[in-house]
Amino acid sequence: NQQDAEIEEEAFDFDPSVEEAEVERRWYAMARYYSGQRSKGLFDEMGVAWRLEKPIPVRPLDGNRFILEFAEEEVYKFVLDCGPWRHKGDALIVVPYDGFTRPSEVVIDSIDLWVRFYDVPAFLMTANFAGILARKVSNKVFVVGGPTEDFLRVKVSYLLEEALKPTVEVKIKGKGSIVFDVMY
Repeated sequence: NQQDAEIEEEAFDFDPSVEEAEVERRWYAMARYYSGQRSKGLFDEMGVAWRLEKPIPVRPLDGNRFILEFAEEEVYKFVLDCGPWRHKGDALIVVPYDGFTRPSEVVIDSIDLWVRFYDVPAFLMTANFAGILARKVSNKVFVVGGPTEDFLRVKVSYLLEEALKPTVEVKIKGKGSIVFDVMY
């Protein structure tokens, strides 16, 4: 009904699409500096690592968290895809942020890591076996790679509250258990 549609339309106090039409496109990310250190110089150093021509707007939040604003999608994707990043030896975790969710509701409780498994017997140097090893490290696996040089590699999401696993053990039919070193 036309009248119901008009009433429903009037119920909005704010229409974000009007705001979007007035400003140029932006991409947002939420970052957490996972450290007890102060973040002094953090985004100057990251600007160099991210190959920025000029600094990006950064809004500090509580708990060593920040909202990052990107004018170029290519830079935004580079920052998201090529992390985790490090500053003074500690992790800077960057995740996508839609710009509409309340910042306090964005939870950063995991880190995406590339993991390597070394000294894998030649017969087991397969993507399938890499997937088996990946699930021993994390229940959230993003990328399973096949053999690369002398190791297998995977990309996983790792909960920050868990200690890193230095080894994983796999039982292989007819061979018994084999322990593999894990490198992050």
